[in-house]
Amino acid sequence: MSRFYLLLALLPALGHAQSAADHLLHQAMPASPLPAAEQPQATKYVCPMHPHVVRNEPGTCPICGMTLEPLSLDEDQGASVAIPSQMQQNLAIRVAKVERGTLWRYIETAGEVTYDQTKVRHIHPRASGWVEELGVKVEGEPVKKGQLLYRLYSPELVAAQDDFLQVVQSYGQRPDERGKRLLAKARTRLKLLGLADSTINQIEKRRESFYRVPYYAEADGTVSQLTVRDGMYVKPEQEMLAVVDLSSVWVLADVFTDQHSWVSPGISADIKVPALGITQLEGKLDYLYPELDGASRALKARFVLPNPGITLKPNMLVDMAIYGGPERNRLLIPEEALILTGNDNKVIVRNGEDFSVRSVHYDKISHGQVAILDGLKEGEEVVISGQFLIDAEASLKSAIYRLGPEGHQHMH
Repeated sequence: MSRFYLLLALLPALGHAQSAADHLLHQAMPASPLPAAEQPQATKYVCPMHPHVVRNEPGTCPICGMTLEPLSLDEDQGASVAIPSQMQQNLAIRVAKVERGTLWRYIETAGEVTYDQTKVRHIHPRASGWVEELGVKVEGEPVKKGQLLYRLYSPELVAAQDDFLQVVQSYGQRPDERGKRLLAKARTRLKLLGLADSTINQIEKRRESFYRVPYYAEADGTVSQLTVRDGMYVKPEQEMLAVVDLSSVWVLADVFTDQHSWVSPGISADIKVPALGITQLEGKLDYLYPELDGASRALKARFVLPNPGITLKPNMLVDMAIYGGPERNRLLIPEEALILTGNDNKVIVRNGEDFSVRSVHYDKISHGQVAILDGLKEGEEVVISGQFLIDAEASLKSAIYRLGPEGHQHMH
């Protein structure tokens, strides 16, 4: 154990040792490769208490007299570290098996609630006229089916009602087939001018035209746009207001370039709304926009989400977890096992009491799992806790090995 902690104490000097090793090797290395007989052996011997004492042959430490222990270095894997079982427990070293399994393509992203554009009703006047009474006052105001939206005075509407009443009177006096067809056409004309069936029935019943024709909401909703006020003159090309049904909403999510292949219409997403304390909603992807967002450089994915009680409001932010489907029979390790460096990606492999550094290649990290392409085999054990400590000692051993006894003689 004292040897291990001594190595830990030497970790800050690792960078200096590496630089010194490179310098000494450069000075000592001949211009052409050494003959095979002169190549260093694969095993060197080191003092457990004085790791700078390194020899090519077994022996004792000239400082403390302790027996030198073998220091092995696998050229492919780097230095190995021996840690007794009891010390592994003391250091809380944990391992996981390399296994084949299903990698779930999983994307964590943010989303924004917006209107379901298929449920927005844009309301234009069907005839030119003046707004005499506005039933809604502000954007965002809820409306109920059958609620008055506005009353419109229009000479064209008055004339159409008068024509309808003349046909009603004529048909009442002579209820023949021709009169029936004329009555149906007159009624259709009023409907095309936007009058509700209930309003037409009232006109027919009371035998009198409305000078201020009422218009009502056709469904429950929320006023998303309001562009008129009482007394304004309006034309058919002008949008007066828009009413949107919020019983379902869209959630727009960002999907970045390397994740595009993971998503397709029909997949699900778990949605959380932190502002409301909502932790479990589910939406379905129904559309992928064809171009990237200019600001985020991400693809917009559109999810449809039921909204009972109108809890979710447009522009509200949500957290999303998108499930892009499975990739089966992949070689997997926990993400904690992977040591990412600037030049290499490594894991620590355990074989009994021996731990070695192994370079690996991977192609995906998803939901805490890494899909390995090469460098590991199924059934091997990789360290998921304490691996950085082991990697540091292995790096120190590698530096000592590279220095070798000749290098230390120069340093003395």
